[in-house]
Amino acid sequence: MSLGILCNDTCGVMKIVKILKWADSILLCYNLAAMDQKLFSSLQSNRGSGVVQADLATPQMPTAITTKSTRSRVIRTRNIVQMRLKALGHTWQMRIFLGISIIWLGPTLACGSFAPRPSPTPTAVVTVLEPATVPAIGGPLAAPITATLALLPTEAPTLAPTPTFTATPPPGTALAQGQPARVTTADGLNLRSTASTNGELLTRLGDGQRVTVLDGPIEGEGFTWWQIDDGQGNIGWAVQGDGETEWLSPRLGDPVPSDRAPRVGDRVVVTTEDDQLLTIRALPGRDAPIQAQVGAGKQYTILAGPQAADGFTWYQIRSDDGTLEGWAADGDDTRRWLSPLE
Repeated sequence: MSLGILCNDTCGVMKIVKILKWADSILLCYNLAAMDQKLFSSLQSNRGSGVVQADLATPQMPTAITTKSTRSRVIRTRNIVQMRLKALGHTWQMRIFLGISIIWLGPTLACGSFAPRPSPTPTAVVTVLEPATVPAIGGPLAAPITATLALLPTEAPTLAPTPTFTATPPPGTALAQGQPARVTTADGLNLRSTASTNGELLTRLGDGQRVTVLDGPIEGEGFTWWQIDDGQGNIGWAVQGDGETEWLSPRLGDPVPSDRAPRVGDRVVVTTEDDQLLTIRALPGRDAPIQAQVGAGKQYTILAGPQAADGFTWYQIRSDDGTLEGWAADGDDTRRWLSPLE
């Protein structure tokens, strides 16, 4: 690119041509000076040897004339050289020196420029490794061992199952874990240790008794079983029904008398026969003073008990207005006289 620019510059070319002409003149001048010096040296040698003196003493004109002509030509050549050197002057000598320097440096300037060259971009060298050949011990070269990259299968991530929301039915519509239920069979409901008719009988739940469902349902032996808590420390499995009659119902309804033993804090109702009265005494036992006698339907709160006396189980009760307080037996072997309301 720099060489093209230098060649296209007409002014630069003219200057180089001019410098070459001056260089040719200088060489010519130096050649003439060398010739002049050679001629002078020849004349001095002839004069010293006596040849010129002899020639001058003899009347031979041609030799004298030749010698004179030669000296004139040498003198004229010397004058020409001196005139040309003076014509050059000091200024032109400097120009000639610069011109020769340009001629010397021309190729260097033409092949490049002073502009910084771009740095070479490093090229990544990929080295391919050939399979290694391992010589066998005590035998010829073994077969080449080629490394094979085995891609292990990537196991797909196992998505955790999304829990399905199961709506809890409202109380009183269906049996469900954590919900109350009521025994609805007049003969009572068996509570067993396992969900099987062969399970151990824990207790017999009375008609109307309120319980809490803990687990289930489990299907077995043609029945639907639920794990329930009777609130008296008994937890077991009971049957929901026989397919026609419901024995364990989610419908609680209004509080009804429950055929179970009262507990302290229970609300109880007198459930004697219509023509029978319940005697309330000052202390447990049939010999204790009578406080009052009440009929069926009266409601009280259990304060204490149970206590056994004279073959009966006694509980301390109190009326809502607090005017009556005493001990009463909860029933006999055939009927319950004090039934909790649930």
